[in-house]
Amino acid sequence: MKENPKTLKNGDMVLLPRSCPLSIFWFSKISFIEKLPLKIFTIDNVFHKVGVKYIKTREGLEIPLEYVYGVIIKIIDKNDAIFSELHLEDL
Repeated sequence: MKENPKTLKNGDMVLLPRSCPLSIFWFSKISFIEKLPLKIFTIDNVFHKVGVKYIKTREGLEIPLEYVYGVIIKIIDKNDAIFSELHLEDL
């Protein structure tokens, strides 16, 4: 995962808080503590509205870019070497 991405494109999978929108202050505090429950969304569109960059998800949600916690760069499975290196089979 790449945290706090500045550029996104259609089709990217991103992590967002399960309850949006949240205040920026609350979001930054909780994400700093790393206890924020996240959900994966796929981007359908990236656009600007009133000078702010937004994403539109496949579910139709329009969310400001600053709420994107991270973009998923790869999904690993049991066949990837890093899976066992991170001891994910124990989870």
